[in-house]
Parts: sequence; C-alpha cells; structure tokens
Amino acid sequence: MSLLRRLEWGMMPRPGENVEIFQHNRLIASGIVVAADAHTVTVAGAHGLVDLDTTELRRGLHDGSIIVKRRRED
Repeated sequence: MSLLRRLEWGMMPRPGENVEIFQHNRLIASGIVVAADAHTVTVAGAHGLVDLDTTELRRGLHDGSIIVKRRRED
C-alpha cells in the first residue's frame, strides 16, 4: 500500500469516533460514527443518521473539499 493511500485511509472516520464532517466549510454530519464499510460511512447525531458515500468522502478528503474533525470525549 502506498504512503498516500495509508494517509488517506487514516483520515477516514472509523466506528466509535466522535466527528464533525464539513464539505466546503458547511457542516454535513456531526456525531458518532456507527458504521463504516467499503461503500458507506454512517454518522448518528442529534439530527438522526447520515449516510455518506465512501468514494465521495475519500475524493473530497483528497482534494481538500471535505474536512473531518475529530472531537475528544472528556
């Protein structure tokens, strides 16, 4: 696996993480990642479940249009 692929995979949200996902500086999902597979990442938050396409998410992370912020649980 190339270094770039490993870095991109490291930016993908993983189940159990508390995240905020922004696309073009707009919040598109906020909450706990409840599922992540090869096709979909599902985030459960205050506004229900949000399913994100993994391919689009990875593409946005690569070009900088999507930002994933991990929130710490204290």
